[in-house]
Amino acid sequence: MAIYVYRDLHAGCCQSRPSVQGGSAIPSPSHNIIHQSHPSPPPSHPQENLTAVASSSSSQHVFDKNRCKCQRQLKNDMFVEEEYDGIKLKYKREDVIGSGGYSTILHAYWKSEDIGKDECVALKDIQMYNDEKTKIALNEINVLSEVMKLPSDQRDHIISMYGSEEKTLSGNEHMYIILELGGIDLEVYYNEMHKNEDLLLNILKCAARGLQQFHAIGIHLDIKAKNFIIPLDQDLNSPLESCKLIDFSFSVITEQEPVEIELYGTLHHTPPEFGTKMVCMENEADNRPSIKALNDFLNKKCHRFISEQNEYGELCEN
Repeated sequence: MAIYVYRDLHAGCCQSRPSVQGGSAIPSPSHNIIHQSHPSPPPSHPQENLTAVASSSSSQHVFDKNRCKCQRQLKNDMFVEEEYDGIKLKYKREDVIGSGGYSTILHAYWKSEDIGKDECVALKDIQMYNDEKTKIALNEINVLSEVMKLPSDQRDHIISMYGSEEKTLSGNEHMYIILELGGIDLEVYYNEMHKNEDLLLNILKCAARGLQQFHAIGIHLDIKAKNFIIPLDQDLNSPLESCKLIDFSFSVITEQEPVEIELYGTLHHTPPEFGTKMVCMENEADNRPSIKALNDFLNKKCHRFISEQNEYGELCEN
């Protein structure tokens, strides 16, 4: 069984791409910019992860106080000590937990002056060696800053950012982003689990929650299983109840940038009946369900979509 995840749409399931007209809302780069965020460690809530690497949390271990909070590393083995955006972190340079075409993510330990407030975080390092990478880094900072302005209960299915800072190392510009640490991504989770209908339904519900929250302010534009992570302490023997949307490199805040809808890929070469049977692939944008309607459908609050005029049951409203 395969799971197909399409790029998300602001109106629902249509495909969208940003079009910057009359300038960009993204700030221009400068040296040693500090982007202020949280002044103290986050609440006790266990990463952003491009190629997810995490240990299964289904087995229980005795807590070792000589290790960091997530028990990944011995505290004394983390020799590198750096400060980013006023946050003091310890880490090992080789402790990579995720990587992509433009960034590397390290596990880091946030030592708090308050007893019991220590935290493990994900330190995302984006090397800004050209204008494109600089734009990607600044866009992610901008989007996450907007996310963090939302009340906590309106972003609890989106990864949190605790701070960020631009630094110059050996003549190269880097953007460091301190993020909430999470566990494995949905692709790894799906591959590790016994496949059944309940598993797929829980995965879809989980992803829909994060998308609905983010669609209140923007469009993600890179929806795939790898861009959702589950909590660090998720018991793999228990049903999935929560996951978080990550990686906002190409996302758009709709109040800041105009958005054009255009078709791309192989949609024009699909059989006509495919577009009429798949509600998310309707040619008419007004006939496609919103993420709210999909979320309501998955939670059995309604039974049909606007394109299904001949079906019975309560309509899933956009």
